[in-house]
Amino acid sequence: MDETNPLKVLMVPWLAHGHATPFFELAKRLSKTNFYVYFCSTPIILNFLKKSQSNYFSNNHSNTKIQLVELHLPCSPQLPLQNQTTKGLPRHLLPILLKCYKDASPIFSNIVTNLNPDLIIYDIFQNWAPKISLSLRIPAVSYIILGAATASFFYHLYAFDGTRDFPFPEIFLPRYEVEKLYSKNASMTKYLDDIFAPSGVAMSQDIILINNWKGSETKYMEYFSDLTKKKVIGVGPLIGKTEKDAEDSEDIIKWLDKKDPFSTLYAAFGSECVVNKEEIEEIARGLELSNVNFIWIVNFPSLGGEIISSGGIDEILPEGFVERVKERGRILTKWAPQEKILRHFSIGGFLNHCGSNSILESLYFGVPLIAMPVIVDQFIAARYMVELGVGLEVERNENGKVKAEEIMKVIKNVIVEKKGKELREKSKELSEKMKSEEGKEIDEAVVELHKLSLKGSSVH
Repeated sequence: MDETNPLKVLMVPWLAHGHATPFFELAKRLSKTNFYVYFCSTPIILNFLKKSQSNYFSNNHSNTKIQLVELHLPCSPQLPLQNQTTKGLPRHLLPILLKCYKDASPIFSNIVTNLNPDLIIYDIFQNWAPKISLSLRIPAVSYIILGAATASFFYHLYAFDGTRDFPFPEIFLPRYEVEKLYSKNASMTKYLDDIFAPSGVAMSQDIILINNWKGSETKYMEYFSDLTKKKVIGVGPLIGKTEKDAEDSEDIIKWLDKKDPFSTLYAAFGSECVVNKEEIEEIARGLELSNVNFIWIVNFPSLGGEIISSGGIDEILPEGFVERVKERGRILTKWAPQEKILRHFSIGGFLNHCGSNSILESLYFGVPLIAMPVIVDQFIAARYMVELGVGLEVERNENGKVKAEEIMKVIKNVIVEKKGKELREKSKELSEKMKSEEGKEIDEAVVELHKLSLKGSSVH
């Protein structure tokens, strides 16, 4: 390969930290091959990357092969620059963010014209990216971070307009989630395209990239390939290293060092998960009733960001909770050194919302998952982890409500009871296999992307 004349790839993730991070991990790997990467997003997302990836940028000033490119969304008085990301975005502004993002097509088109890349790699939510690339005869590839079980489930709904059952009964939605999807939608195909833009996935040229580990999702990757008529290539797990500056890291690890092996629960719901005050109170009561050691990251910007930052955590937790659990629980209001915590010998379970990054981290570090999904795609991911034998799900009642007693029951199952040992053994087995094969799948992706890039560069 001609390293003196790298191929140019333009990457454009959805406006969420949980999407930008795995996109940037892919960018780093591509930049180590014969690719120069233009990474395009809104200024607030790029600023997040500069901070979370400060090691990368500070150590590679002169020879970095990743250039950050600002995408300025069409102006809206309701959506100032600091809100051009899903993190901390009030719920009522999400439709406005989606609309502004869709309206950014001409702006992105100008960026493409100016940069003249050999290849575009794009996320969900934007079928304008492959349309623009097609008009300019530039190859474009969809990169999905949600995992093959989730991707194939929703593409199945899209392809068959909700008229056929998903062929793998282990993966399903609870009734209350099904009603949310179907109650107002005469056409599931149109609804899903308005929200997730699977028509954009359909336009991916020849291949689809997916951030997963093939060893655990082979049948779903094969089915996704059958549905889309594309070659589906796993590139993962690509797990972001974004915790270098986490506060109190040494203190937290010292606290964990004093705990027995597998005796402690780690609970974290990501930086963008929408959990209401009622659910936070139920989680707190569940932790208290379980009587196990725990570290809980109470970091919900959509609910209590201002309350938490002003030091008033007691306002969103049950009265007296902090005092009652102080001997066995650590409650943090800022992000923690998650990788170090999950690797620690005392951690026996990971309670989370089943976001795609949390799923991969749970698998990679061999920690059993306690799944408490909140939004629709997370329910699919939860079922996938249960099917693998590495997690248990906190069941909600018929109205979709989560109760402390159910949380407590699952925590004790995983941390205290015999079932936890089975889950840990399976988790360890998969973790070891995943690590032994790490890096192999990305090589296949690089070869395919080079082929497409060279094909494109010979045309335009």
